[in-house]
Amino acid sequence: MSFTKNRGLSESEIDKLVVLDVKDKDYFEGTPVTYQHGGGYLFCRDKEIMGWLFNQ
Repeated sequence: MSFTKNRGLSESEIDKLVVLDVKDKDYFEGTPVTYQHGGGYLFCRDKEIMGWLFNQ
């Protein structure tokens, strides 16, 4: 965090950028993903995630 603070970002600005969103196994059900680590490509097809990303 000190790296971003040294760049002049406030705590609230950092909080907007740093998000840990770990999905439960239910998120992967009904997809072709057989293991969660391989599901990295799902985020680009997730309207909620992409909506958040492009609204930042």
